[in-house]
Amino acid sequence: MFRDASGIVASIKGFSRPLTYNIPPAFLRLLNGARKRFIGARMLLRIARFLRTERFDIIQVNLTSMAWILRAFSGGSAHYVYDVRQINEKVRPYNWWQNIHERLVGTEMTINAGFVFDHACFCHADAARRVLGEKWESRGTVVPVGVDGRFLGYPLRRLNGDASLNVVRFVYIGGLDRDRTLEQLLEAADALRRTTERFHLDLVGPDLSSGYYAQLIQSLGLGAYVGTKDAVKYGEIPELLAHYDVGVAYVPDRPTWHYQPATKVIEYRAFGLPIISTDVSSHREYVQDNVNGFLVADSPEAISRAMERLVVEPSTLPRLKKNASAMRSGVTWDDIGAMYDEDVYRRLARGKLSCDE
Repeated sequence: MFRDASGIVASIKGFSRPLTYNIPPAFLRLLNGARKRFIGARMLLRIARFLRTERFDIIQVNLTSMAWILRAFSGGSAHYVYDVRQINEKVRPYNWWQNIHERLVGTEMTINAGFVFDHACFCHADAARRVLGEKWESRGTVVPVGVDGRFLGYPLRRLNGDASLNVVRFVYIGGLDRDRTLEQLLEAADALRRTTERFHLDLVGPDLSSGYYAQLIQSLGLGAYVGTKDAVKYGEIPELLAHYDVGVAYVPDRPTWHYQPATKVIEYRAFGLPIISTDVSSHREYVQDNVNGFLVADSPEAISRAMERLVVEPSTLPRLKKNASAMRSGVTWDDIGAMYDEDVYRRLARGKLSCDE
């Protein structure tokens, strides 16, 4: 789908066949992976042919495998922007293949951002530095992650849950994915219930674990303290957050999470919700320890201690709520659009950004 100021101007038909078949033997799965790449390459060639025909001035390419095909085969004099919005790979330290995969993906990003495309956009300076090195500003621009204006504009008087419930309500928003090691949160809740029962934690998001976490909650006997909820529409998240006291911005403490913040920590900050966050460098600009939340180590014990303080210390949660409400900040999607337009597109068009700058 392609747009200009007046709306959609053209579209291209997508894949006509499923990309994955459930074929048990390993060698057939390898063949299926090769087939997926072949179909993906064909699709990119179709898009490149379309771009060559339409002769756009600025072409923005999101992070995707084999993105170089678009530049190599579309021709013309268009300026290409490589938009690296997410470099957090699903990497488990004990999985040798995932570590190799992360290195390969990182190398591909560096080649694309440094040589193939005219300019690259990142949502955090640490991500730009990771991909392009210390002199990243010569080829990259930081355009941060934005939020819907409803996060910033939600009435403060309606924040922070229902005090009549006499429990502290915690919420985690994100995919329920095994790669996110949410077992840490469940173990923290299991430890906390031995000290107090005045808490509840909801995990809200699409179930990408085939029911694993729901089953684990039951097997640990945590049904009274932890629940799962389906994902809600993006525009409904502010209303959802209004029913909670604390946002949990847990991410596994792996190198890739230090390069850019998770969307949820940005949304909690914009909403004015106290935050419990893993102590990764990209989250420290959003969470001030013991001011608007807690920065904790990636362990059930550390997470449980932070939750316990918010439940059993009478003055801690009200103080963090007051501070978090006063520290609401963020940029909206309208702001982000203006940044792309002024800081990237118009500068490229005027020759102010180039491969040689």
